[in-house]
Amino acid sequence: MMENNFIKCPRCESKAIQYRSGTPIALFFLIIGVLTLFAGVLFFPLWLVTIPCFFLFPFMFLIPKHFSCMHCKYTFKAEKNKPKQPGI
Repeated sequence: MMENNFIKCPRCESKAIQYRSGTPIALFFLIIGVLTLFAGVLFFPLWLVTIPCFFLFPFMFLIPKHFSCMHCKYTFKAEKNKPKQPGI
């Protein structure tokens, strides 16, 4: 659990925010693909799991980064901090 004190939930104003991205899912697909690759040498039907895992692995990095509130479960997009331009 990671608390980010700089970002508040837009719905409930809580500071209990968790950052999420597609990287853990991508690593899961990679690990399952490697394990079934080695096991597939002995048991051929495991290749039916291996091939989709390696195919889907790179696409998991395309999942957008987002934040999730731990209190109200609201999910919102992670936007880069845009500098405020002074009014002229």
